[in-house]
Amino acid sequence: MANKFIVDNMTVDQILSMPFNELNKFDEREMSRALRTVALAANKRLAKLKKYAELTEDNYQPSGNKKQIATDALNWATKDGKREKFGVKTVKVPEGSKSTLRNKMYEQIGDIRQFMNMKSSTVTGAVELRKTREKTIFGKTREQAVRGKSRAEREVIYRTFDTNSKAMWKAYRRALELGGRDPHAYIDDSEKIQSYIGKEVVNYEGPLLDEDGNLIESKIDAFATQGREYELGLYETAKKKAAEDLEKRSGRFRGN
Repeated sequence: MANKFIVDNMTVDQILSMPFNELNKFDEREMSRALRTVALAANKRLAKLKKYAELTEDNYQPSGNKKQIATDALNWATKDGKREKFGVKTVKVPEGSKSTLRNKMYEQIGDIRQFMNMKSSTVTGAVELRKTREKTIFGKTREQAVRGKSRAEREVIYRTFDTNSKAMWKAYRRALELGGRDPHAYIDDSEKIQSYIGKEVVNYEGPLLDEDGNLIESKIDAFATQGREYELGLYETAKKKAAEDLEKRSGRFRGN
């Protein structure tokens, strides 16, 4: 009879809360069992999120107007739709890699931990994040914008919010790429850059869509460039402040 698994008496939260140095002590058999357990819970969340999203050429986008969600966690977990779900069967060791199947499973448990801790990994959290972001970037949520409007007016407002959101996100990700980073990376100034690009999108008076209903790439490039320049400005400001703070501390140290 095979030995029992350590994780069989543990909840998903307990497994995901394990210190990484403890988790890293698992052999391949135990790591596989741990991954199967936490992947089942993570995949249930993914399935719920997908009910409110549609997969486009680029990534998952919100679908429908009644319960719009922020798709951050969904896109991060699925690598923009390139990974369908988590699980042992999805773990691959690239040919020629020095890594092992056990180590790759260990890495995926880390991915699941990060996904499950993201606010937008639940439908409720994803809706709340979308509302917060719309209010920050566009000044109000779509629910607030359509209040008291006719059905025809609501449809126009919904389409405008959808277009502006898609434009902002595409430009933001491109801005990160201009800085040589992963377009899904989270940086300290992410929300500031998103808000800046969002306001530029809202204030732009020309069309954002071409005749086929696709975002005009030249406009996205322009917004991305503006976002990258804004980020560099934030960096220079922070750098200058750090230098000033250092000078002040040095002055106090010298007794000035």
